[in-house]
Amino acid sequence: MSLRCVAATNRDLSQAVAQGQFREDLFYRLGQPLQVPSLSARREDIPHLAAHFIALYGNGHAPAITQEAMQRLMAHPWPDNIRGLGQVIEHALTATEDGLIEDRHLSLRPGAPLRPAAPLRKKPTSAAELELLLRDCNCDVVELSRRCGVNRKTVYRWFAKYGLEIADLRHPAPS
Repeated sequence: MSLRCVAATNRDLSQAVAQGQFREDLFYRLGQPLQVPSLSARREDIPHLAAHFIALYGNGHAPAITQEAMQRLMAHPWPDNIRGLGQVIEHALTATEDGLIEDRHLSLRPGAPLRPAAPLRKKPTSAAELELLLRDCNCDVVELSRRCGVNRKTVYRWFAKYGLEIADLRHPAPS
């Protein structure tokens, strides 16, 4: 029997092994890590990937994309990588009437950062610090957990520990 295992993570497994957070034997059985650069780092792939998604979601038709729409796709920072590109193409194909994807059919979120904020990898030591960290993450618990390198349940435990309510921070009472 031949078996292949593909595993994906956003963590540095060699660091996790060194800290005792990941089994060393499993790390070596998985083999060499494959580093895949983000879509924003390989913009030359966007036209090929867009063509793939157009063919995939085109339902047997031969849809096309205007040059302006392709330029907009190329200029977008793609913080959600290839999955986001596929979703934008799929949405654009449902929005077009004649099979031609134009700039107006693209549902790109403006203002997305080119590079996500680096993980903080620190644990807040006070209620004020936790509140400040959450505000830096636009009151997004998932983003805060990502930046701190912890599970979001841990973030909720921090709130309970310091007696803070997330809803109060998201919607402060009027002064």
